[in-house]
Amino acid sequence: MPAAPVIRDFIPPVVGTALALVTTTRIAGQKVNNNIIPKNNESPFMNYKNQVESPLSDNELKTLLIQYFNLHKFILASDMQSKLVFKCGSKIKNLVTFNPLKWKSETIINIENSIVEYECTVDASFQAVTIQEEKVWDTFIANLETTIERGKLSTQNIRAISQDNKRSIRTYILYVILGAVIFGIPSGIISHYTEINLFIFIGPSIGGLLFLFWKMINERNNYQD
Repeated sequence: MPAAPVIRDFIPPVVGTALALVTTTRIAGQKVNNNIIPKNNESPFMNYKNQVESPLSDNELKTLLIQYFNLHKFILASDMQSKLVFKCGSKIKNLVTFNPLKWKSETIINIENSIVEYECTVDASFQAVTIQEEKVWDTFIANLETTIERGKLSTQNIRAISQDNKRSIRTYILYVILGAVIFGIPSGIISHYTEINLFIFIGPSIGGLLFLFWKMINERNNYQD
């Protein structure tokens, strides 16, 4: 059998691998753990809500909270006498960002008599949320509460958790590539002999999906244990 046609048919699985990376690493998911109030069983939203008392005055609290959210590149969307609203990201950015804190979110903060009541709503649309991404948000909220309680900025562990998340993303990408290649090779062979080009793209995409979700489910089960 001439080598050229075979090589020609094995090139498209590489394209399929790239498609699998795009389509499998940014899929709508739901994040649920003990610190989150899900809106419903199918909702991609995550809610953090609590009341925290502070030793600072209301004006001092406002200044401190603005500093905290500015530190993490959030936008102050509304600044009223006893209410602050911070926003970040968009659904479009959800498709391309690998930093969970850049996902679309809105945090509403009410300040009265040195008591802060906050509600943070994170829109995780187009995301297959991982354990490490959950930890980034959990750490961000924990630091927010510590900042309020102690009256000074707290960024404890956020950098380390973010680095762990980046390493986790690289691992997921490797699993997607591995699945895409393993499924892509036989798909290329089938496509060559059947002359049905659709197999070239379906195989790598299915392989990437299967390996990605197997890895995610396995990690989540180990985390819960």
